[in-house]
Amino acid sequence: MTKYLIPIGKEFDVEVELDEPDAKEPKGPDDHRERMRVVTAVFCVAVAFLGGAAILGVVSRDFSALNGVWSVVSVPVSSIITFYFTRA
Repeated sequence: MTKYLIPIGKEFDVEVELDEPDAKEPKGPDDHRERMRVVTAVFCVAVAFLGGAAILGVVSRDFSALNGVWSVVSVPVSSIITFYFTRA
């Protein structure tokens, strides 16, 4: 089988400079720390609100506040848990 080389156009010199020098550099350890701070903050806020709603439910014998808080908090908490515990 013969390979064919078909020239299209003519060669020219090009020099390219990136405007953002760190655009393709890997992120350092600070990126991991920042993500862990966000995850920790989300979990702490979720636990605080769930605990407050649970105490309110025990005192008033009405757990509708706990149900409302869980309906809001469940999405970010389950997203974080899914991200960290499912590694394909």
